[in-house]
Amino acid sequence: MNKIIFLNLLFLTISQAHADLAESYDSFSAKEKRAILWENSIKNDYDLDHLDTSKTSFLEKGKLFLKSYLLPAFNHTSDELPEGRKRLIHEFGSVAKVKWIPSDHSPFTGLFSTGGLGLIRVSLATLGDPYIPGLALKILIDGAPSVNFHVMYSLDGQGSNRNFFFNTFSNVIPSPTGILAFAAVGFNRAASALGLESATALKVEEAARIRNTGVLEKNLKTPEQLDFIPNAETKRILSVLDQNDLRKQVSSPHFKAGLTLYQIYGREKAQTELIFLGELILDDPDPHISAFVASKYVDENLFFQHQKPLSH
Repeated sequence: MNKIIFLNLLFLTISQAHADLAESYDSFSAKEKRAILWENSIKNDYDLDHLDTSKTSFLEKGKLFLKSYLLPAFNHTSDELPEGRKRLIHEFGSVAKVKWIPSDHSPFTGLFSTGGLGLIRVSLATLGDPYIPGLALKILIDGAPSVNFHVMYSLDGQGSNRNFFFNTFSNVIPSPTGILAFAAVGFNRAASALGLESATALKVEEAARIRNTGVLEKNLKTPEQLDFIPNAETKRILSVLDQNDLRKQVSSPHFKAGLTLYQIYGREKAQTELIFLGELILDDPDPHISAFVASKYVDENLFFQHQKPLSH
């Protein structure tokens, strides 16, 4: 793309209150798209000493029972939320630039062989205890929509342990029995409409279908389960007792370019052997800006689509 045209598009994108992406956005390269999303994310970032913690009302959260409300989480194909749509859980988070460095010996196709450039959003399902961390990963694709992953340790959380990077996250987790059990009802209704057995076992076929260059695979081979295992160095950065807001915790200067956040493993089927698929590494932070950034755009605009079966 012509550099002047790209910069004009970039300026147009970040200058809008609701930063609607250009109609030609999906045709951009992964690198160009990530630059746009990152510039939007760092604009008007929050003062970490005066963070908003206002919650949505119980009445609003009642929408989590509605299949009609939750289906767009799976069906909306964009890197931004539909205008007017509000996060009801995982309301506050921080985003960072990452790259997935793939293993040389991945048996799976698509992104599981190529890796790619992306963004992650770290957030908590609710504020306070139990501490319920969740990770959303967006891998940008040349000339095609992004592929997104949602992984957690448990919808019931990890008790009072406040180290976000303490546990392994997965796309396959147990059904909740605690505070988020009510939300699982609505998500399961939406998942069933899409041919999924459960919203706690999200498919990753879309990631196996496409390479980071936008080339589609002819013969897909996909894992059933992904495990994001925290790197030992990353795990030591945060304390299990730290009562600070997560957004302030991850602003630590210890989170810097080149740090491996997670090692990614896959299982072809449940209970089969774990296969190393690569590493998720913090990538290319801007000078004088924390690797993780919290902002209005990160909370109210940036969207990570839930994967669904390819047949839907």
